[in-house]
Amino acid sequence: MKPLLKYDYILLKKTKKLLVFPILFIVFATISVLSARFMNEILASLMTEEGVIIELPDPTMINSYITYVQDLFEITLFIIIFVVISYFITDKTKGNFPLILSKPIKPSHYILSKYLSINALIIVSTIIGHLFFLYYTNNLFEQVDMTMSLVSLGLFICYVLFITSVAFLASIIMKQYLGALIVTFAAYLGLSLLSTFKRFEFLRILPGSIPSNIQTYILDSSTQYIFLGVICSIALSIIILLISIKTLNQKDIRTN
Repeated sequence: MKPLLKYDYILLKKTKKLLVFPILFIVFATISVLSARFMNEILASLMTEEGVIIELPDPTMINSYITYVQDLFEITLFIIIFVVISYFITDKTKGNFPLILSKPIKPSHYILSKYLSINALIIVSTIIGHLFFLYYTNNLFEQVDMTMSLVSLGLFICYVLFITSVAFLASIIMKQYLGALIVTFAAYLGLSLLSTFKRFEFLRILPGSIPSNIQTYILDSSTQYIFLGVICSIALSIIILLISIKTLNQKDIRTN
């Protein structure tokens, strides 16, 4: 599988993703902290110009973390989904599958190479962006919480590993980019919707509950569902990857 990993590295480098992803995470991390710190002042200024006097509470470090997590899951994650599907499905839409899989390449190695290479890039980029987040949070709010940082970072990475496995399976099943995109977003929205049913506690360990579990931890340090949630996310990621491998094995590569 080493040649495949080398090939995927060259592909990521050639398509500028090695540069774009770290910049993306740095930009959104910086914007998150700045918006958390100055948004109240901007709103108060706008209200004053309209003749409305409103007093908003001073933002705290918690606001910075909450805003950062929301941006990760509501903006950055969407971009990740678009890019990951494009990264994997390109070989199919360009008709490269017969050429690739006609060689002595196992479908399992092909999928794992793609999965590991893109996720390694995302994880490294996330860590780089997080370091910028910590730097600006410390400068603007004069404090950071390293435990909170590690928990937030770890849970986001768990969710990324899960949603990219879903994106890969969707890319194998569907023939076109749009179809794979719709399936992936349907899974994302479906799991997010399930997480709103607080009456059923077992739903709180599903991947869709990770964003709300992070915010709960930030606000009151509750770790009730975090450990089981991590196990569930990793287990589902592995299961979905195995299904992807089996599906690709069963497909007629001449039709892809």
